[in-house]
Amino acid sequence: MSLDNFRNKAIVWDTVNKDFPQPIQIMQGDVNARTLSVKIIDNGGEIDLTGHSLKLTYQYTNSSNSGFVMIPPENLTKGEFILVIPTEMTKVGVIEANLILLNEDKEQVIVSKNLTFISDNSTVTDLAQEVNNKIDDFTKLLLGKVPQVLRSELNDLHAQTESNKSNIKLKANQADLDNLRATVDEQGVAISTKVDKSEIYEKIKILDEKIHINKFKEGQKDFSLYTSPSENSLYVVNEPLSSGSIIAHVSSNKDQAGSILIVKKNGLTFTILSKKNINLTTGHNTVDMDYTASGDGTEYLATVGVINFKPNSGLGFYQIAYGSNVGNVGDTFETVDHTDMAIDLGVYAEYKDQLEIIHDDLLNRIEKFNSSPSLTNFLLPRYTQITEPVGFVGRWFDSTISGTNVKSTINQGSELYFKVKNTTSINVNFIVNTAYKTPYFAYSIDGADMTRQLVTSPTLPAVSLDEHIIRVVVDAVTESENKWIGEKGFAFKDITVDSTGTVTGVLPKNKKIMFFGDSITEGIRVLNMNADSEGNSATGAFPYIASTNLNAISYRVGFGGAGVTKGGNGGVPSLINFIDNMTKNKLAPYYEPDIIVVNIGTNDFDAATDVFKSQYTAVINRLLIKYSGTPLFIMVPFNGTRKSEITDITNNKKGVYMVDTTGWDISTTDGLHPDAAGSIKAGTKLSDYIISTLGRNYFI
Repeated sequence: MSLDNFRNKAIVWDTVNKDFPQPIQIMQGDVNARTLSVKIIDNGGEIDLTGHSLKLTYQYTNSSNSGFVMIPPENLTKGEFILVIPTEMTKVGVIEANLILLNEDKEQVIVSKNLTFISDNSTVTDLAQEVNNKIDDFTKLLLGKVPQVLRSELNDLHAQTESNKSNIKLKANQADLDNLRATVDEQGVAISTKVDKSEIYEKIKILDEKIHINKFKEGQKDFSLYTSPSENSLYVVNEPLSSGSIIAHVSSNKDQAGSILIVKKNGLTFTILSKKNINLTTGHNTVDMDYTASGDGTEYLATVGVINFKPNSGLGFYQIAYGSNVGNVGDTFETVDHTDMAIDLGVYAEYKDQLEIIHDDLLNRIEKFNSSPSLTNFLLPRYTQITEPVGFVGRWFDSTISGTNVKSTINQGSELYFKVKNTTSINVNFIVNTAYKTPYFAYSIDGADMTRQLVTSPTLPAVSLDEHIIRVVVDAVTESENKWIGEKGFAFKDITVDSTGTVTGVLPKNKKIMFFGDSITEGIRVLNMNADSEGNSATGAFPYIASTNLNAISYRVGFGGAGVTKGGNGGVPSLINFIDNMTKNKLAPYYEPDIIVVNIGTNDFDAATDVFKSQYTAVINRLLIKYSGTPLFIMVPFNGTRKSEITDITNNKKGVYMVDTTGWDISTTDGLHPDAAGSIKAGTKLSDYIISTLGRNYFI
């Protein structure tokens, strides 16, 4: 392992934004060991700084120590400099600094906003030793079950860990831990083909007992009980922080600008150690403080704003004194002692220590290394034979068109299944039942990739006389068809084969995922900008991708333009109405999904907050009753619409899992609807999340 990874840290200074998101940790003894790569950009773009110089000015917040450092250039044409931490900056304390960029004539000067350094004398020797002990335990436990052929690989892992101990003890940071994980990754590739996952998990349970993970859950609060609003003030929670990385949970009484702080107590005086200014939303807010508490009994969590509290319980609080001000990191303020009041603030800290992070990471990687069959390795779904000639999945209903009895559906993504034998020809016969462009269906023979075809072209490719399984998906219809009232969509007539051939219905036995949503669930504009049958595709949309990844079958109920507070295109009502109805005049058939996924809210962007929350809550409650005991996954829309409200209404609901899509970076055709690549990415991320929640074996 190279020391460069933990000696070097990059500072990126955008001269437009001039903002540095988090403090930089340095330690006593860092001089000439820690270097900082400084990269200056302008509005996100590279800038040529030939003829310019850069210096750093600094001031300790707890003393008069100050000074400046000239920062030599690395590559001026790219705006790159190298700072070596001077001895004067390795004294313990919080350091406020500024970067100053000036040209050679010193006529133009650009000064950055505050850049914060935290210098301390802590070490991670104990942590390093404990991590090493856990790796030792993990290795020993595995060796009891791993074949002899793998012992050399595990021994190599142990040897590498031993060789890294001195480096970790010297100065461990995230880069070291990442390298350690990478080592486990490399060994896991070999382990994956030979070790039974269940055996590993049994051993991991033993590690769980030693590491004591999830300790923060003991301090969780049921925010539904915290309904009384506080004054708009600063409050310090009367409970010292334990050691670990701090994630703050805050119950805000309203949408507001607020602050979350880590403060140090000295009597009734508090010093700000870390501060985040954020826009709080009504209800539950979660904020990663990017701060690791020492657990020395002097660190506390504080908030600024109107916070919900629960009366007649709790340890009370400290409140900022009249005339005192909330400043920046390093500033102090006076408080009034209210610890005698039986009030519990709607605020608590979640702790996540390094060992827990490593443990969870190892579990995730072991999951990837497991020897169970990959869910995508199955050529075909598992089928059961039925007496009818065709098996239907989705919302199909009987109807008559021009005197012909047909099976109809208004839902893209509905499917039908059958198998044939002793025939070379196969025709899937539809009747056109649309006012606009001709719809498409997609088919797969014996597990081959899906192929799109107009419903007016019913003939499939010739096959041998052997038995073949056919899967057909309703792939595309124009979004604006009169679906709900006019029941426009797909009309399936029958299957025709050679006179010697037979047609037998089959149905998949795989897990079934029921999707409720809008045009994104439906598959609108996946292929191009047109919201018609040419641009739409159910087999290209994220539900089909996710279901395929999970070796599952999708049951699709999506309508373009629909939301929880408004109806959609084609006369479709709001979501609560199409849970139980499949058209205006037809009830939905009884169905037993194994999982339910809801992705809706994009079209509710202009709804009042209370209306949206009330109606989405009604949707969730209806699904929990109608499909009792079925895991319910609620997705945040890909563009982040109504995230705070969805977070709030799903919090602490049993059997409900919120899928936070923040950072998924889904590519689109029109800025809103995922394109083919974006759908693959979204479907993959969703399936990964479901696996992480339910486990791979749920689908096998």
